[in-house]
Amino acid sequence: MKNVLQVATGSLTVSQVHEKLYGASEEIDPIFIESVKTHGILTPLIITPDNVVVSGVLRLRVAQQLKIPTVPAVHLDTPLEDYQVAMLNQGRQKLPSMLYKEYLLLKPWFEVGKGKRTDKTGEKPKLDLEETLGVPKSRVRRLHTINNYANELYGSTESSDYKKVWENLDKGTWDITKAEKILKKEKTKKDFKAKIEMGGKVELPGVTIHRSSSKDLKEIENETIQTIICSPPYFGKLRDYEIGKDQLGWEKSHYEFIKRLAEHFDDCKRVLKKRGSLFVNLGDFVVNREYKMVPAHFAIEMAKKGWRINDRLVWAKNNPTPADGKRTLCVTEEIFHFVLTSHFDFDLDWINDQAIQREEIRKGELFWGVGTPNARPRSFFDFRGDNVIRSNASSTSWLSMECKRRKIPFTHSATFPEIIPEIFIRSTSKENDKILDVFSGTSTVGAVASVLGREYIGYELNSDYIAQAQVRLDCPEQTKTHLLKAA
Repeated sequence: MKNVLQVATGSLTVSQVHEKLYGASEEIDPIFIESVKTHGILTPLIITPDNVVVSGVLRLRVAQQLKIPTVPAVHLDTPLEDYQVAMLNQGRQKLPSMLYKEYLLLKPWFEVGKGKRTDKTGEKPKLDLEETLGVPKSRVRRLHTINNYANELYGSTESSDYKKVWENLDKGTWDITKAEKILKKEKTKKDFKAKIEMGGKVELPGVTIHRSSSKDLKEIENETIQTIICSPPYFGKLRDYEIGKDQLGWEKSHYEFIKRLAEHFDDCKRVLKKRGSLFVNLGDFVVNREYKMVPAHFAIEMAKKGWRINDRLVWAKNNPTPADGKRTLCVTEEIFHFVLTSHFDFDLDWINDQAIQREEIRKGELFWGVGTPNARPRSFFDFRGDNVIRSNASSTSWLSMECKRRKIPFTHSATFPEIIPEIFIRSTSKENDKILDVFSGTSTVGAVASVLGREYIGYELNSDYIAQAQVRLDCPEQTKTHLLKAA
């Protein structure tokens, strides 16, 4: 080893390569500072002929902090290449951002030069990636993928969003898997170019979906809708439908939400036929350690506005949202059947017609009195075990996979089983009637209405959901597999 010299601390500077790789303000372990206070700097710094520190930067910074006048150092005879500076710092504990910077700096030495034939010459990289960086190649590749995603999403390495990605990784807020998942999802959404602008619409045979608020149904003529079926957003910010901070369900109080939601159906009175029906699916959840009884209050508010509450049904699910605290697990949501008059259209002959064709309908527990003139659906839709459709809950796995195949982001999973809108559509409408969903989502109602020979109109603000709806509507055979029996 060369002679160790005592060099004035103030005469030393830090290598630019080191600053680029590890930053100018690395966090220093307090235990290390106390050690230097007690024992001094025992391991010499490595410096170039012009007093640039290439190894031992943390020791230098502690010496500067403690105002130590001189530090031990070993002079190199010649300056070092950038990769050699990085190699001298391989023993340090590196954050993901530091590791990736090292990779970029040393990348030329991990690869064979362009145009060189490795098959004949046996040409090899100058440096082995795993041996040099001390991590598996797969980890480096994933960091490279994360960097590419961040670059494509945020456009510049100087943008705050780009820097935030690496901050989350360095702080441990995200691990590599989580970072990849989040950024890939965001990139997929960015790559998907929605064709439907706000105020526009999608038109398919027998189907129209408007990308606009359904509070104003100006596109629909008076008394032209036979049946409205919908599942509004939940109260309490339980889900983000990605349509802004003013979305339904994000109100400060449940009273405000109930009032606003009931008002949302005011224009439905105009477009609904006098003998038509409105079905609203609504769940209740614990907010601030208590139930707010949102469905009950909503039904009462609707009654005040002139709607008649004809029926109350219960949907039992096998995938409920857990509620914290000293209470049971709520496995149900409520569905209210509203009408404008007691003389509304309602026909249940279809139950016995279907029962003739399918034994499971005759033996199932979803319907009561099958085979008699009084056959009718039960008010309790239990999807937690074997029943007439032998399905435990709504299934969107096929839709998710098909959207992925078509490179369309799939983000909506809060859907109800097809049989729920099917029973309502069959019971309150006939073929060629118009069905409306004012919170269309991925158009479960639309897909069922279309298969059953009805026209469909939907309203949805989120363009991604409309794209997913188009996929669903493009696959009627999938919808048919979840029905009692396709008409």
